[in-house]
Amino acid sequence: MQRRSGHYFSTRDLLMMAVLAALGGITSTYVQALANAVHAALGFPGATQVLAGVHVIWLILAVGLTGKHGAGTVTGLAKGAVEFLSGNTHGILVVLIDVVAGILVDAGMLPFRNKNSTLAYAVAGGLATASNVFVFQLFASVPTDVLTMGAILLVGLVSFVSGVLLAGILGKVLLDSLRRAGVVRDLAPETMGRGIYPAFVGIVAVLTVAGGAHRTYRQPSECALRIQILRTRLSPSSDDPSDREASLRGSPAWVPIKLKS
Repeated sequence: MQRRSGHYFSTRDLLMMAVLAALGGITSTYVQALANAVHAALGFPGATQVLAGVHVIWLILAVGLTGKHGAGTVTGLAKGAVEFLSGNTHGILVVLIDVVAGILVDAGMLPFRNKNSTLAYAVAGGLATASNVFVFQLFASVPTDVLTMGAILLVGLVSFVSGVLLAGILGKVLLDSLRRAGVVRDLAPETMGRGIYPAFVGIVAVLTVAGGAHRTYRQPSECALRIQILRTRLSPSSDDPSDREASLRGSPAWVPIKLKS
């Protein structure tokens, strides 16, 4: 007779979560560098969040491979610790970001009766990925005007779509591939709908074209400069300080500014 363990997570579960947390923590640095390159190429607000779903896919895989609630939270905590110890620029805040993402992965699965459905993974991935924008903003600075809040919501929407595609749907595809290959034998692999792959490619193509169009047709930045001189105090000397010349960078022409007594 096989002896059952009294622990919620088995040794196999803990090993898988540890490996996924390590992989996610190490690759996050390179994903961020790639996201900065995407932002430079596309040039629209929130472009750095296009690849944000890759940060969360490890938590999705942890929940899918273990099939247990809480796996996302534990993996998120471990992943955040790896990122923090490896010198992430966000500091200790990255641990909180990953923990909140893990909690939302677990919570996002709760409303669904079929935890292994594509919709469940998509919703969990989207919510968990979008949370990083709001958690970071909460500790950076709370917006006080509608325009700033609208920009944050736009960035959060981009992050949510990235989570749906790159964390939820892609994570589900990877899990089904592992089951078909016989690496994971907990559940039978499901056949993805025929429209999933064209929709995936179509959304990525639309985002890419929209970003390129925005970068191509956007108007050049303009800046209005207003200078008001309240008081001038001149000292008689051979080196008269009353004549000044300055340049305004950002336009092809030099703009001289002279103050004469």
